[in-house]
Amino acid sequence: MKLTARHGIVPLLAALALGVSGCAFFPQTTVSEPPAFENPAPQSSAADLAVPGSVAEAMAANATPIDAGADLAVSGSPVQITLSDAGSSAGEGVNVAGSQITISQPGSYRVTGSLSDGQLSVDVASKGLVQIILDGVSITNSKSAAVVLSGADRVALILEGESQLTDAETYVYPDSATTEPDAALFSFVDLVIGGSGKLTVNGRAGDGITGKDGLVIAGGTLNVTAADDAIKGRDYLAITGGDITANGGGDGLKASNDSDETAGYLLMSGGSVKAAAATDCIDAVTDVLITGGALELSCGDDGIHSDQLLMVEDGQINITKSYEGIESAVIVIAGGQLDITADDDGINASNGNSTDSDGFQDRDWSDGGDDTWGRGGMDPENMPTAMPQRGGRGGRGGGGFGGESVQAATLVITGGKITITAGGDGIDSNGTGSMTGGEVVINVANRGMEGPIDVIGEWTVTGGTITDPEGNPIQ
Repeated sequence: MKLTARHGIVPLLAALALGVSGCAFFPQTTVSEPPAFENPAPQSSAADLAVPGSVAEAMAANATPIDAGADLAVSGSPVQITLSDAGSSAGEGVNVAGSQITISQPGSYRVTGSLSDGQLSVDVASKGLVQIILDGVSITNSKSAAVVLSGADRVALILEGESQLTDAETYVYPDSATTEPDAALFSFVDLVIGGSGKLTVNGRAGDGITGKDGLVIAGGTLNVTAADDAIKGRDYLAITGGDITANGGGDGLKASNDSDETAGYLLMSGGSVKAAAATDCIDAVTDVLITGGALELSCGDDGIHSDQLLMVEDGQINITKSYEGIESAVIVIAGGQLDITADDDGINASNGNSTDSDGFQDRDWSDGGDDTWGRGGMDPENMPTAMPQRGGRGGRGGGGFGGESVQAATLVITGGKITITAGGDGIDSNGTGSMTGGEVVINVANRGMEGPIDVIGEWTVTGGTITDPEGNPIQ
């Protein structure tokens, strides 16, 4: 989502012209000298933002996901592929070269058996759909990916029985310019995963599952463990069903295309996800759009992060551990139930994550995230000797640092039930915010500069409730 007009518009100005502002106040701290750092210049004004009124409206500007139902429907008798270290066998449309099994024609294939050091690949010269039924398959590879998919228009993996894919701990490429595949299950084409079976994926070198185009998970039970990102769809990652467990040494679930404004999004409308990640549990370059399903997230950095738009219409989101719970330039919560636990801010509307609204650099995860000052990456020997004066919040125009610019960021709450337990701010917006409905409960330590609500620009409340855990109103 672009922050201007890519999505349909629901003007914020009307909402910001309504209502009263309400924020918790902080004590001000005076200093003799300003600190030796500066806030970044805002990209544009918060008043210039346009916010879609629904996920459907947001999706109208995005690439359309694959029709998983059509791709998962198998007709006729699939070609049989039987894997074996002693010698694999297959029918028409399949090339068997030792432990390298290659599907070369569109069609439906049923795969059984195991390879202790081999690979199943799709390399189709003529365009079309390839359907692969994984029926009790085990594939391990000592030099590369266990499964590589390319050439076809689309590939559908249909899970039956219990299957397992394990890639190499160290990949061997033909030359220094080659860097892919880099996941145990790697697809260069659009990929759909569904069915009623179970798939365990062990990504020992990099990612667990990577789709270079679109990736749709519509069913099955997936258990994915990866040294880096557990599940990644470059153009998009759409979850419509299934039971997913994702453990990543990097991110949990990710959409990574940063060169196409219609791509790089994550859409969840059903299914369940349990993710644990060293960095973000869910990360998208453009949008994270949630209309249903259940999420249970334990994360080293953000629970859910998107660079542009994060919208929740329904579903259950339980973030049990995070540095910041949810973060995006534009956050819209219209429904659902959200339980957020965060070391820092519970909800953070921020246009860019290089600097927090309190002026400190965000945590640098490249070295493990030393968080002596709560923001990692700051040199302990060059810490500011005093805190800058924080302007009092309350009243239109917000607070934050004296003279701090309002970013092109906003939080809009129109519904839902939100419970926040935060070590920093419960709600933090580097731009503006508004609330017209919903229920919010905020539990914060209320220490120093942190508090229940921190909005630099205008914060308007015309509906809904905001309370502490004892039911006392927060204004």
